Amino acid sequence: MHSVEIPRYEAVFIWSSSDGNPPVLYELICGLERCTEYNKILFHFDGKCLDLAIAQGQRLLLANSYPSPDFTTAQYYLFLAVKSLQLNPEVSTVTAASPLSGEEEMSLYRYFKSVDRL
Repeated sequence: MHSVEIPRYEAVFIWSSSDGNPPVLYELICGLERCTEYNKILFHFDGKCLDLAIAQGQRLLLANSYPSPDFTTAQYYLFLAVKSLQLNPEVSTVTAASPLSGEEEMSLYRYFKSVDRL
């Protein structure tokens, strides 16, 4: 079991791995500071898993991973999280920390104010 403090959000990230390296989700939480909007929505999709971190201002609201065999499933979890946290996607920017195809990016533009990339 490994852990690291994230003072910015008054949080502790805990994970288990044989090599001790933190997972992508930790990098996303740390990367939220690079999002300039008040609603910070940062995700990474690798074709198997959606890693998602959401903050509002300086408050971490969500950090989770979801099994997602395709981008449609990843979008489902993204929209579910945004809706559950009562964030308005029409005034929010979503930021991708992984490559997006043109089709995937256009799909996100239908719902979010803007789509950025890290």
